[in-house]
Amino acid sequence: MDLQLSDDQVLFDETTARFLETSCPISTVREWAEKESAGFSLEWWRRGAELGWTSLLVSEEDGGGSVSGHGLLDLVLVAEEMGRRVSPGPLIPVNVVASAVSELGTPEQRRSVLPGIVAGETLATWCLAEPPGTWSAEALRMEVRTKGQGFVVDGVKGPVEAAADADCFLVAARFDGAPTQFLVDSHTPGIMVTPAEGLDLVRRFSTVTFDGVVVPASAVVGEIGDAAGEIERLVDLAVVLQCAEMAGAVDQMLDVTIGYAFDRFSFGRPLASYQALKHRFADLKLWVEACLATA
Repeated sequence: MDLQLSDDQVLFDETTARFLETSCPISTVREWAEKESAGFSLEWWRRGAELGWTSLLVSEEDGGGSVSGHGLLDLVLVAEEMGRRVSPGPLIPVNVVASAVSELGTPEQRRSVLPGIVAGETLATWCLAEPPGTWSAEALRMEVRTKGQGFVVDGVKGPVEAAADADCFLVAARFDGAPTQFLVDSHTPGIMVTPAEGLDLVRRFSTVTFDGVVVPASAVVGEIGDAAGEIERLVDLAVVLQCAEMAGAVDQMLDVTIGYAFDRFSFGRPLASYQALKHRFADLKLWVEACLATA
């Protein structure tokens, strides 16, 4: 395993970090949490897309491309930097949908969805989990049935990130008992989005109800009844990015804690000068480095 970054990746990482520091400091994050319905600025998200946040898992034929030739390794760098700064934005769901459509979407699906995602103008999210929130193909209960040349979708999905602001949903359901995924316009009649409570102040989650939602046969992503493997791949993708975000967050928290130990004095000495605390910081640094390496 090679844990060293290439020169291009180092530049990409530094560019992302500088952009987040200047455009989205913690004061801005708090302001967006209170004033922006989405928890972030859509214009800011478009600027992030220009840096490549939404195109790394999209093929070059569809307008994407990676820095190193391995898009997920590059995207992990973005996730780590966003985790360090508790940055908002639907990084995970948008890239999950982009990857699914780029991998298995029809030419028409790729033409209609991917250019907007790559440009940061289209928000997409994944409707997989169902209350109480199990993320797997085996746990799917939502069933779709045929109607004419299309399908009817009924059921409830949740939690779904960024559902209230998404332009399209990638919906996982069962057809004749077999997992199938559909690309559904969020404005299709019969869809109701209900905001849900969450701990992250800038990540918005919702419950999405599908009540007799009619979708055409062209909405199927991949093969009918053959989505189990793809769903497993997308869950792995989401978990990798979530781990990278959390690794970045704990790395930042250790830095803040060590900085505090140098600023705080006890008996005329910085807390960081005490040997017992140095040992604890060294142990914590080992765990953080292991988290980053694993992610």
